[in-house]
Amino acid sequence: GVLLHGHTHIPAKTRTPGGWWYLNPGSAALPKEGSWRGYMVLEDGLFLWKTLEGEEMDRLALDHLQ
Repeated sequence: GVLLHGHTHIPAKTRTPGGWWYLNPGSAALPKEGSWRGYMVLEDGLFLWKTLEGEEMDRLALDHLQ
């Protein structure tokens, strides 16, 4: 499973001990803890974290969610 969560302004991709993925897009306006201004999209089976300039910062394939 996946928990998509925002509001912390910190990008995250963490696997929990229970096997769930915790994903956070970060923040386009007010990034915290030294993170980049960016967003996350789901595109062609991939979660992609990108900067506002379009640079890919991280990724997670849907087939890795099990």
